[in-house]
Amino acid sequence: MLAAALLLVLLAFSPSQDPLPFDQAVGAHTEELVARLRAPDARDREAAAMILSLAGPRAEAAVPALIQALDDGEPRVRAFAALALAKIAPSSELVRAALHLRLARDSEGIVRSSVAASLGEIANAGSVLPLTKALTDPDSRTRLEAVKALAAIDPSAARLAAPNVKSLTKDSDPQVRAEAISLLKRLNRK
Repeated sequence: MLAAALLLVLLAFSPSQDPLPFDQAVGAHTEELVARLRAPDARDREAAAMILSLAGPRAEAAVPALIQALDDGEPRVRAFAALALAKIAPSSELVRAALHLRLARDSEGIVRSSVAASLGEIANAGSVLPLTKALTDPDSRTRLEAVKALAAIDPSAARLAAPNVKSLTKDSDPQVRAEAISLLKRLNRK
């Protein structure tokens, strides 16, 4: 459970030692957290992915297991795995490719929106095409995160998505409309 995963992190804060920075403490328990990504209980797997994201690059050894977790049967595990991958290995081409594939193929809106947010955190121009395709997603959260992700990418690359973003100025979701308008203004300024 979540409590068990949190306990692993707290073990790094032994009273007999100086406390470690949180990311270092989590990083010190990467192996245990990776094992939790294969736990029978989905809440344990979800918590492990969530906690690994807090370690950032110190948990790089978890990348292969987190990529596997993108195929987990539980949507929330897949969503947290995507977020963790963006925090741990933002410059990895393998991570970006796995996220692009998950954005295009996942059946759950919560996962697609988390993947789009993750790609926004990575902010790599190579994600413009998959994010542009996500602008037509049936899930409004995914469209919203795709627009936000495009806003995080260099405007010279993100400008390629402008015609598709323009169509979102009439979106049924007011947040999507507002973000699309804001992005278009930004793209037109630069």
